Amino acid sequence: MNTQGGNSKPLSINMVLMIIVVILVVVLIFVSVLNIGKKEPIKSNNVNNGMTNDITNDVEDPSKLNNKVNTTANITTDPNANNPEVAKVGEQTFNSLQEAINAIEAIKPEITPTPSVSPTPTPAPVAKTQIILLKNISGSFIIGENKHISIDMGNYSITGIGDKEVFTVNGDLELQNGKIIGKYNKQLLYAIKVNKSGILTCDKMNFDLTEAEFGWAITNDGILNIKSTRVDYPKGTAINNNGLIGEISGESYISSNDNYIALNNLGTIEKINGGELIGNSYALFNSGTIKEISGNMKITSLGSYGIYNSGSIESVTENVEISSGSADTATIYNNGGKIDKISGNVKINAEHNRAIYNLGTITEISGNVSINTNGEYSVSTIYNSNPGELTIMGGTVSHKNGGISVFRDGGVVNITGGNISSKYNC
Repeated sequence: MNTQGGNSKPLSINMVLMIIVVILVVVLIFVSVLNIGKKEPIKSNNVNNGMTNDITNDVEDPSKLNNKVNTTANITTDPNANNPEVAKVGEQTFNSLQEAINAIEAIKPEITPTPSVSPTPTPAPVAKTQIILLKNISGSFIIGENKHISIDMGNYSITGIGDKEVFTVNGDLELQNGKIIGKYNKQLLYAIKVNKSGILTCDKMNFDLTEAEFGWAITNDGILNIKSTRVDYPKGTAINNNGLIGEISGESYISSNDNYIALNNLGTIEKINGGELIGNSYALFNSGTIKEISGNMKITSLGSYGIYNSGSIESVTENVEISSGSADTATIYNNGGKIDKISGNVKINAEHNRAIYNLGTITEISGNVSINTNGEYSVSTIYNSNPGELTIMGGTVSHKNGGISVFRDGGVVNITGGNISSKYNC
């Protein structure tokens, strides 16, 4: 029997199966979305502009964990191994040291004009803001002008990268309790460069440039203070000063090897007091001004001058030992320079050559000074030549092997006191 007016055809079996599959897929997707929405996400509660992170996680029934990964198994014995935070100012943390430096306000010191006291009065000091280092890092950092910062390195280290300084100092920076590591291999490079507007204080620091070559550990055109700090640069100059060094004190150890200089001074040094300068070549090269060398200080050259002076040294006094192991050069070579006073408990010893070679002015040798050479008979302990001027008022000048203690080859030698074992032309 035919039914009139209907054009529809019955659905095929394949079409029915396809519709069923599509419906099942839609249902599965819907169920998956509902399950995802049931888990709490990790919450980050940022307090005080991100100073601290309070992270909370869901606590699940252990019986339901089955073979799930336990994320707490990633904990390491190094508490900072996976910590992105490298520095802290107060309670605020930073992911880079430069970010911490940049966050500190620049404050220009106030200067009150006092022309009656000084034409250039000293600016009032500004309290430093402390940064605490939280881990070993590497990089190159800039201290901007009028920044006043102290960095407590907490016995961590900062390693230089490439040919860049670890620090370029244009403001006021104090480094404490840490290590600076440099691995330079080109000339005219430095671990720290202090520019004319900069002030750097190193307190209980260690400069390790044993893998570096050429250049300087510290070059200073501003103001530098070294306290109980080790600066060791076997293949370069340890400290190069063109500005002002306020003090080198405490148990500071400054050394250089090969043909380099431990301390090269072309500027002014107020005080060298305590510690040791040691060099395979020059221990101390001075063509500037040094006001005082004193107090449990050892200055040693293994193969050249203990002190080379073509500038001015105002006093060498009280518990200072100066020595040289060179076969060819003197312990103190005063080459046209001026030394106002060598006095007190000062020992000047030459292992093979002269203790003092004077071509400048030594105004006074006095007190308990002991000057000696262990050199051959033909080598004098003190040698004075034109245009040298030397005055000995006290102390002991001796020659271990019976040679001449004071030899005047030219210039002026005045001996008014002291114990002189032998002298020639004086």
